[in-house]
Amino acid sequence: MKERMPRNGTKWKLCVIVGGEADPHQTAEAVLKEGAGVIQYRGKGKPGRVQLREAAELRVLTRQYGADLVINDRLDIAMLSDADGLHLGAEDLPVPAARRFLDPGRMIGATAHSLYEARQAEKDGADYIGFGSVFATRSKKGVPVSGVEALEEAVRKVGVPVIGIGGITPMNIREVFKARAAGAAVLSFVSGSSHPGGAVRALLKPIRGLSTESGDGHAGSH
Repeated sequence: MKERMPRNGTKWKLCVIVGGEADPHQTAEAVLKEGAGVIQYRGKGKPGRVQLREAAELRVLTRQYGADLVINDRLDIAMLSDADGLHLGAEDLPVPAARRFLDPGRMIGATAHSLYEARQAEKDGADYIGFGSVFATRSKKGVPVSGVEALEEAVRKVGVPVIGIGGITPMNIREVFKARAAGAAVLSFVSGSSHPGGAVRALLKPIRGLSTESGDGHAGSH
């Protein structure tokens, strides 16, 4: 996992979530061209066969760009599409159950909204934590805002990489990396843009000047 997701965040600096749009391949290609290192596919509400087809297309595309592909929720789609990993929310399969079926070389991420949940996810065997919502978000109404301080605490006290998620924009993305998160995951700012590639350029610009040490996502003490 540490090799797949370097603690300097070089590949995982920016994860873009796609799948809700009619053509996720088009969105993914636009953001990969601009430097996104990870595509997370979230095809909720779409038929299983459509999700598998779209995931398989994204697998080919991400390999062309040397990027990682993570599938949200669906263990079967992750396995059948040969994805690099699976991301599980609180209402999805437990991490230990998914690990029984997923190749040990594939990563499993887990969502956490608090330090308690982050520690539990690490205990369960998650390879990384998606922590948030760091800021208020349009994509998941009703989800409590954890805040930057909670993100920073999770990074310090959890021994696996922590990714900030929720309400991230070019105006606040530096705060995520100043909290020493390993990366940022973005949905609304990109999916809601008529120019996804331009949205990614805008997200990456504020953090290009940051040293790798400020975004390594490593906990110095557990």
